[in-house]
Amino acid sequence: MEKGEKIKVACIGDSITTGYGLSYPKIESYPAVLQSLLGDRYDVKGFGVNGSTVLRSVPSSYAIMEECEAALDYCADIVIIELGANDILYIPGMEQEFVRDYDCLLEAILADSPKARLLISSLTPIVSFSGLSIEEIQLRQGQIQELIKGIASHHGIQLIDLWTPLKEALISQPLLFPDGVHPNKIGAMIIARTIDAYL
Repeated sequence: MEKGEKIKVACIGDSITTGYGLSYPKIESYPAVLQSLLGDRYDVKGFGVNGSTVLRSVPSSYAIMEECEAALDYCADIVIIELGANDILYIPGMEQEFVRDYDCLLEAILADSPKARLLISSLTPIVSFSGLSIEEIQLRQGQIQELIKGIASHHGIQLIDLWTPLKEALISQPLLFPDGVHPNKIGAMIIARTIDAYL
C-alpha cells in the first residue's frame, strides 16, 4: 500500500449491514459508524443486501446480487462478512450447502483480493423471525452459529463475536431489536464498536 493510500474496508452482509429499519441508515448503519470510528485513514463501504443468504440455491442468494460483484471489484484490504441470519429459513437440512456456499464466497473474495484480511461475524441475536417459534429460532440459530465457527476455524479466519455484546445489551435494553431481527441505532453502534475492537 502506497503512502497516503486509504485502507479499504468492505462490509458484506444482509439487512443488518444495510441498516434496515434505522431512521438514517447512511449515518446510523454499522458500516457508517465504523467509518467514523476508524477515521480518515480508512474507506469503509457497505455492500449489504436486505434478505440475502449464504445459500446459493435460493433467489435471495448474496452471490447473485450486484452488491456482491461490487464488493469483489472494490478489492478491499479488509473484508467483514455478516451473513447467515436469513439462512435460518432453510436450516436444518442444508448444512452442507451452507458450508460449501460460504467457502465459495471466501474463495471469490480471495481470488480478487488475495492479500485481504477476512473477518467473519457470528450471527446477531434474533428475538422473533417469520413466524418461527422461539424454540425453532434458537435451534436453527445455534446450528448456523456452529457452522460459521467451523468455517472460520477451517480457514483460519478471525471470528467476530457479535452475539455476546448484543445479548448482554438486550438485558437492559429489551427494545434493542424493535422488529425482532434488526438492531436499532444503539445496536448498530455496538456492532461497529465490537468490530472496531477486532481491527
